[in-house]
Amino acid sequence: MASYYTHAQQAYWVYGGVGLKVGKDIQNNEFYVEAVTKGTPAERAGLVRNDKLISVDGTSVAGIPTSEVGALLQGEEGTNVTLIIQHAGSEESAEVELTRERYAVKQEFKAFSPEQSGGLYTGSSGVKPPAALYVAALGMKKGGKRTVQVPAAVAYGENGYNEIPENSDITMEIEVLSIA
Repeated sequence: MASYYTHAQQAYWVYGGVGLKVGKDIQNNEFYVEAVTKGTPAERAGLVRNDKLISVDGTSVAGIPTSEVGALLQGEEGTNVTLIIQHAGSEESAEVELTRERYAVKQEFKAFSPEQSGGLYTGSSGVKPPAALYVAALGMKKGGKRTVQVPAAVAYGENGYNEIPENSDITMEIEVLSIA
């Protein structure tokens, strides 16, 4: 339930929902908050990046498609939605009731060139890492290593890019070299 409009040479997406962008950890089929839009019900309720989303209105989100989770979160302005979440770094789950509202998000236009990026998830203007990478890095210490697998579509879209075949997975090895 999103609409798109332009005003004064600026583009906006208008949503009816709570202000959450979620992403799926493909290894364990769990959803995590990737972004919270400022001034929305989710921000006012204290939800933050990397919070784990367990259920929406009593429906478990484990294993369901991302599009379905998005549809569960969106809805008519003024309607309530109940989330069960687990705050990042906590073992306890919490129930959060939010009232959906309309909000606008300014469309960002950034050029992305994989040849000049220095790597898949580098730089401030390139593709942002999925929440699963942050979760994978939780608790790591200097010298620690982990392997994480993400779909290429996360970074390059469903059609891949040059040598990245469409619908493939990218396996990343994370190693903590130093802690500043």
